[in-house]
Amino acid sequence: MHIITILDRSWSMSKNKVATIDGLNAYIREQQLIDDGALFTLVMFSTSHDIVIDSVPLKQVTPVSHDAYVCNDCTALYDTIKFVLTRYPTDSSTIVVIVTDGNDNGSETPLSTVKDLIEEKKSVGWNFIYLCNNLEVAETGTQMGVTADGMNTNNLSVGSDDIGITLSRQVSAVTSAYRRSTNRMSDVGSSESSRTREINMPDH
Repeated sequence: MHIITILDRSWSMSKNKVATIDGLNAYIREQQLIDDGALFTLVMFSTSHDIVIDSVPLKQVTPVSHDAYVCNDCTALYDTIKFVLTRYPTDSSTIVVIVTDGNDNGSETPLSTVKDLIEEKKSVGWNFIYLCNNLEVAETGTQMGVTADGMNTNNLSVGSDDIGITLSRQVSAVTSAYRRSTNRMSDVGSSESSRTREINMPDH
C-alpha cells in the first residue's frame, strides 16, 4: 500500500496555510491508525515540485511543519501529476490524493496526457481522490478522469477555508475505506492461494 499526497503550494493557498498543514497532519495521524505497512509520499508543487517525503513507512512519518509549506508562484498541476504517475511503480495498492485550490496555469503537460496516465493507473486498481475549492476546479478533476461517483475515484469540492478540515475528515475517511477494501481483497487472495497449494500437494 502506498499513499501519495500531491499538495498545491501556489500563492493562492497562502491564506489557508496553517489550516492546510494542520489538516494534512491530522490526515497522517488518522491513517497511521491502520496497520497495513503502508508507505507515504508527499509532493508539494507550485511552478515547480518537490518530494518532501518519499516512500517512508507511514508509521514513521512525523508532522509536517508550517515552515516547510512555502506558498508562491503558479499552479503547475498537470506537470506534477505526470511526474508522480511516471515516477512510482504501477502497484495496484496505491492511493493518490490531489489537493489544489485552482486550475492549472503553469504546466507544459496537456490535460489529455494527465487523463491518459490516470486512466492507465485506474485500470490496475489505483485509487484517486481530488480535493479542491470550487465546482470549476472540480470539473477539471472530472476531465482528468477523477469523478465524484467512480468505482475508484472521489472528487470533493469545498470552500477554500475548508480544505484543511475536509482533508482531515472526509478525505481521511475515503482513504481508510479504500485501504480496508484493498486489505480485505488481499486477505481473500492469500486464503485462496493457500487453499490451492493444499489441494495441489502430492500424496505421500
